[in-house]
Amino acid sequence: MTPTPYSSKPWLPVAALVICTAGWGISFSLMRNWQTAPLPDVPLPGLVSSLTLIGLRMGFALLLFALIRPRLVASLGVKDLIPGAMVGIPLWLGFVLQLWGLVYTTPAMSAFFTSLGSLWVPLLYLLVGRRIPLWIWLGYGLAFVGLVVLVEGGWRWGVGEFLSLGCSVLFAFQIIGLDRFGKGMDGNRISPVLFGVNGLFSLIFSVFVCSWNGALASWGAWIVERLTDGPTLCDLGLMVVFPTLMSYSLMNAFQPLLSAERAAIIYLLEPIFSLLFSLWFGHDELLFPVILGGGLIMAGVAWTELGGAVVVAKDEQEKVENMK
Repeated sequence: MTPTPYSSKPWLPVAALVICTAGWGISFSLMRNWQTAPLPDVPLPGLVSSLTLIGLRMGFALLLFALIRPRLVASLGVKDLIPGAMVGIPLWLGFVLQLWGLVYTTPAMSAFFTSLGSLWVPLLYLLVGRRIPLWIWLGYGLAFVGLVVLVEGGWRWGVGEFLSLGCSVLFAFQIIGLDRFGKGMDGNRISPVLFGVNGLFSLIFSVFVCSWNGALASWGAWIVERLTDGPTLCDLGLMVVFPTLMSYSLMNAFQPLLSAERAAIIYLLEPIFSLLFSLWFGHDELLFPVILGGGLIMAGVAWTELGGAVVVAKDEQEKVENMK
């Protein structure tokens, strides 16, 4: 394997992806807050509200990224569009379903179904004949049991849950797309294209839906009203900086340095952080299922990383012995 700038720090990609999940964890309650005041007098108000939030999040994230990395953004060319689009399009579709689902379900259930995207990754790879080591399956098994325990007592199936389930499948394709197109290139070049694709698509479809019902003027007035409301603007700022700019920049830069299966199981930490922030905001209580479920998820992630460390050490030892 070609050495990377982080070859001497194998823990760094893992730590970066853990930080990603922490950023995503704070977003569920904030997204739910946004969805409690959808645009009135338009068809599919929950969809328009979702598209608008994605557009604002991604648009402001792109602007901040350009301010932080102006030379990188200026150097982007046509060759960067395909990798960015192949990762950005399934993310955008999944985002739409996730946010739309939050109109009808709770942040905890949304976090649970979103995290299922990690479980689809090895199953989708099995369909194309990719062999998944047994120790990774054991880690997934532990983490999945933990997920089920986390939502103990909150199970239900409705529109929000089905939309969130669809979102999880699309997020799995995003993880696989980043694994396929991100290796061998600077992942930082994917981020601005991803932000741009999501922002542009959201703007186009928002205008289309609102024009269809002659609601463009009321849509614009509603956006101004939301952006001049202090708490809403604060929520949006947090969503732009942490789960969007920070998390997706780290994901695009560091996930390609790991296998998709290892990265996906790290992403299962997302509902734990979601619950921790929910506890902080007073939306949940620290009950036994929370402790047990969170512990099982962390055990699954730790088992997978321990197995990965053993395999890497074994490979290094074999290389040394072959050189003798």
